[in-house]
Amino acid sequence: EQFGMPVFYSIDTDTLFCRFIDRQYKLLDPANFENKTEHAGDICAAHARYMNNAHSTLKNPVTRGLYLLELRGIHVPPNAKPSNRDLVEHVATLTAQMYNVTRNSTIEDLDRLDLKVKIRKQCDELQNEIVRSFNRVDWKAAKEALLGLKAYRQLWQEMVEHRKEVKGFVYRDFIILTSL
Repeated sequence: EQFGMPVFYSIDTDTLFCRFIDRQYKLLDPANFENKTEHAGDICAAHARYMNNAHSTLKNPVTRGLYLLELRGIHVPPNAKPSNRDLVEHVATLTAQMYNVTRNSTIEDLDRLDLKVKIRKQCDELQNEIVRSFNRVDWKAAKEALLGLKAYRQLWQEMVEHRKEVKGFVYRDFIILTSL
């Protein structure tokens, strides 16, 4: 709504970014502040914060989905966990495998687990399920898939942090890993 985009889960994030930048430029153009009162500047700053929050919510697939569920009256608590036992067990297994690679291990030991590929595959599958669920108007399935995606994305972040503690970490790896 805020960026003139349809209220759907599937959005073009490049278009979202372009519209965000366009609106921020128009809002924060220095010419807009000439001869303005302090109150008008405060209103403009508050609107800019609102726009930043909206953009950050919409660019992240988890927060975007949770926001869309909120619009439909479905509240998901921040600490909610997936109820799918297989998914929870898979995340727990991958987490245990990751933490079995200790600081005394090498980055190659961690890479042999192929966690990046496994997590990305699960995230891709869950995102496809989220799209299908929203298209079917199946809010329960969308919520469950979103919680699963959130769990795998948290595991991804843990993996990024864990890689920094393992011997042989290279900053280039960090840049590649943070792109999920």
